Amino acid sequence: MDQLKSVVDKKTSDWLNDEKMNQYLNPETLFRPKKFEIYLNSKSKVPKAEAEDNGKYKNIKTTHIDNVTGEMWVTGG
Repeated sequence: MDQLKSVVDKKTSDWLNDEKMNQYLNPETLFRPKKFEIYLNSKSKVPKAEAEDNGKYKNIKTTHIDNVTGEMWVTGG
């Protein structure tokens, strides 16, 4: 479960505010076997301190993954 959350957090940080890439924030893309390991082992493109400093991601509170359905969603504040 921690690995799933890690991929969701990394790619959300990288893609949420990217108009081209945010369409790929979905389970089919994030958990595709060919890409999952790559995403899991990647470093986020947006350093955490930078994201916090400029407030880009201030509305993101929590990433959720449903254990039964595998559905993923991000809640904001």
